[in-house]
Amino acid sequence: MAETTAEQPIEEAVDVEQYTTESEVPVEGEYTSESLASAFGEPQPAAGLGRRKNAIARVRIVPGSGKWKINGRT
Repeated sequence: MAETTAEQPIEEAVDVEQYTTESEVPVEGEYTSESLASAFGEPQPAAGLGRRKNAIARVRIVPGSGKWKINGRT
């Protein structure tokens, strides 16, 4: 049979006098997207696959001009 545990008293809740939505976090260094990308070296091609019902979408992301080409059309 299961053993019962002794009840432990619950501590009283402390009333907070002031709330803040911002946290003070020490910043170690300035963050930029360039600094993060250079940490990983040269960009490599990436691939993705999406499925919904009977459709399949394949995506390849490679470094380039930034122009999109979908089904051979720009």
